[in-house]
Amino acid sequence: MARHAPLLVVALLCVVLCAHARRRSYEPGDEVPTYMSTVGPYRNPSQTYKYHHLPFCQPDSKSVKKQSIGETLDGLRKTESLFELKFRTEIQHAPLCKRLLTLEDAAEFIDAIDNDYYFTMFYDDIPLGNFVGLRDSVGVLPSGELQTAHYLPLHMHFTLLYHGDNVIYGNVSMDASRLLPLEDINTPTEVTFSYSASWAYSEVTVGDRAVFFSDVYLEEEAEIRWLSLVNSIILAVVLVLTVLFIMHRIRSADRGAIDDEEEGEKDDNGWKLVHGDVFRFPNRVSLLCAFCGAGAQLLVLTASTLALVSVGFIYTDVTGSLYTSSVALYALTCAMCGGISAGLYKQMNGKKWAWNILLAYVILSGPVCLIMFLTNFVADYYRTTTAIPFGTIVSLLFILAVVGFPMTVIGGIAGRRMVSPFATPVRTKLVPREIPHVPWHRGLAFAIITGGFLPFSAIYLELFYIFESVWGHVMYSFDYLPYSCALLVVMTSSVSMALTFFQLNNEDYRWWWQSALVGGSPSLFVFLYSVWFFVYQTNMDGVLQTTLYFSSAIIVSYCFFLLLAAVGFYSSLWFVRFLYRYHKCD
Repeated sequence: MARHAPLLVVALLCVVLCAHARRRSYEPGDEVPTYMSTVGPYRNPSQTYKYHHLPFCQPDSKSVKKQSIGETLDGLRKTESLFELKFRTEIQHAPLCKRLLTLEDAAEFIDAIDNDYYFTMFYDDIPLGNFVGLRDSVGVLPSGELQTAHYLPLHMHFTLLYHGDNVIYGNVSMDASRLLPLEDINTPTEVTFSYSASWAYSEVTVGDRAVFFSDVYLEEEAEIRWLSLVNSIILAVVLVLTVLFIMHRIRSADRGAIDDEEEGEKDDNGWKLVHGDVFRFPNRVSLLCAFCGAGAQLLVLTASTLALVSVGFIYTDVTGSLYTSSVALYALTCAMCGGISAGLYKQMNGKKWAWNILLAYVILSGPVCLIMFLTNFVADYYRTTTAIPFGTIVSLLFILAVVGFPMTVIGGIAGRRMVSPFATPVRTKLVPREIPHVPWHRGLAFAIITGGFLPFSAIYLELFYIFESVWGHVMYSFDYLPYSCALLVVMTSSVSMALTFFQLNNEDYRWWWQSALVGGSPSLFVFLYSVWFFVYQTNMDGVLQTTLYFSSAIIVSYCFFLLLAAVGFYSSLWFVRFLYRYHKCD
């Protein structure tokens, strides 16, 4: 593994440099890249179509911008724009195009306006957007229904902000004095579209321009998020103190037990009675090791991504940068997945190490690829931009096959060779001890509910803002996410250790799988929360949007499970070793 370390470092630096996309600087009068992207119902953010799906002004050549993998996965399809918006150049009135609107074109626009179609374009990677048109009630029909008029804007105005030689913010609005009533089109009608632009100076620097697109600038929102973070910190401190108190009582009790034994008295009860079985390896060892390997990989992937975002190497306001860097980092961190899984599998006396490495590789990529394939089939059926093109699919499979799988194998071989024997402070007996029956409130189901709810309470509010960003039209602010993630890991670790202690105190030594299941149990609440959010916080509808939403929710929940299962397992393993390290037994 040491021979490959320089290559891994170079590859990681390449990823960092690629993710660290440079923002462009301009001189007055310079051309600024302007692209049209998508159009679709405002309530269904994943139901997007190419901008020229509607009969807008068409350029002579609909050249498509060469996009990164991240931009394509984000559902963007950037095409050439007719708008010529030069840097810091005021435009009073400029013609865009002349177009002959037919009755069919008017019907398409009316249908789009009735469905609240919203278009998106990009100016220097700054998202701009507005509704396709307006509708208004103009009377009541004899049947009692409202009579609605539909208007198509003929003039768009761009309000742009700059700081120094950078574009900071942009907004596009309709001119209410130039609206075309679509119901008045009875014959093909030639109309002229136009636009204007105004510039203003902004004190916000280019490094902080994402503040315009997120909710962080709202003082009320920031206060709510800070209060939620403080409450989570208090809860985490209570859980950590509970675990420390248990550990202190164990040490104190062991010292007292040694003194009692010297006086001829011995009192073994609870967890002390299962010292000869507590390190008896569980069933389905290979699957458990694969879960831990994939979870450790996701933990490193998440921490690395958040670190790169925090130090400014990944600009979240640059379209697709987060997806691109995540795909590259996932392929590189496959080495950790294979190493952790194969090393732990060897420590547990596993023999089929090659199958274990393969299982560790497919335990995450397999279900995710399968779900993405099914949802991509649905998206392609509806001809939306969320359907991943064939070329991008080939690129992703190439990365997984040529980088991800070899890195998993290399990590697995290195993990087997470098791992030390499994260290246990006590010996395992030959005959397993009988496990007594426990009431329902001490069983696995109750432990999963308890162990999942407490850590979930630390992130539920942050989840709301993430969902609001992903399934809405607000850019997410990453300022609070590292703290929430750290609290989630700390609380999951503390809860897993506490519940493992209670399980051993019930003379049940089967803590291996329970620690992983309890650790990953917040994922159940994440999925239930996503269901609640879909039903009560959105207006999404239709087969396409529902399929895309819940497939994404399943993938996210599954990743939560793997990551937190690894945290719960390794926390409990460390705690059990500590528990019996100072216990004197026969």
